[in-house]
Amino acid sequence: MVEKLPLYDETKATQVAAFLLGQSGGSMGLLKFIKIMYNIEREALSRWSYPVTHSTICSMEDGQVLSEIYDNTKPHKFRPVWNEHIETDRETNTITLKKTCPMGKLCRAEVELIKEIYRRDKDKDIATLLKEHHSYPEYVAPGTSSIKTDYERLLTLLGKTPQQISAFKKDMRGVAYLKKITA
Repeated sequence: MVEKLPLYDETKATQVAAFLLGQSGGSMGLLKFIKIMYNIEREALSRWSYPVTHSTICSMEDGQVLSEIYDNTKPHKFRPVWNEHIETDRETNTITLKKTCPMGKLCRAEVELIKEIYRRDKDKDIATLLKEHHSYPEYVAPGTSSIKTDYERLLTLLGKTPQQISAFKKDMRGVAYLKKITA
């Protein structure tokens, strides 16, 4: 099991979300946004054995979710960087880019991945995205609650070898250490 490491980075997550929203013309349905954000993270793990946002992954009633990203969309959450750039309207269930933000934490490969996943998923309706998420092997029906998806289990389901998973764990401990000493 991969231990819980404090790796989520609000600034980078905001940059990913802002770039995705920019691709869609500045706004998107909230549920579609949540599903595409997960698909970006999942594909990054599949290709590189490395996450983009480092969010906690959970199975929820409507499929897979990046927990911190989902929390950012809730009203009354104090997320200074996120709230400066992104706004959620719960009455219309839309998420909107309020202000562009620098993309300095995104590497070229991540930018290209976001573009690719957006192009692939942009025309899918919600029912298709939900069906897709419910068919992912990592999805566990949680009822009305949520169930955390362990990174090690997800990497195994994505076909990673024990050596690749071990390298992932080592990398994550290194990132956590760097985050701690530079905080």
